[in-house]
Amino acid sequence: MDETPMAIIDKDGDVWERQPDGRYKCEVDGGQTGSLDSIRDLFGPLYFVPAAEIAAASLAADMVNSPPHYIGTNGIEVIDIIDAFELGHYEATIVAYVIRAERKHGLEDLRKAKFYLDRRIKNLEADD
Repeated sequence: MDETPMAIIDKDGDVWERQPDGRYKCEVDGGQTGSLDSIRDLFGPLYFVPAAEIAAASLAADMVNSPPHYIGTNGIEVIDIIDAFELGHYEATIVAYVIRAERKHGLEDLRKAKFYLDRRIKNLEADD
């Protein structure tokens, strides 16, 4: 096992620090601990950072301005896609729900995307 201390940022932006025993500890919600696999099972995709960069990573995981479930592994944010394509409300909402689904609420998010898509189609058909 690599002895370099690492930290994990979960989809909620909480930081989990690797402990000497290899488990991870999060100070949020009473200092819960878990193995990498158990944390991944709870939160889905995780973001790894060297422990020395925890403070910077916490800032990067800003749940208001840059929530991690809206950032691709390549660093592209959903808001940038929406702006680049000048999407309207319905289209932007659909894209956001589809992109975040795997990292946040899965099937629920896909159903929300479908709701907005169906509504957009209905509105377009009514305009014809």
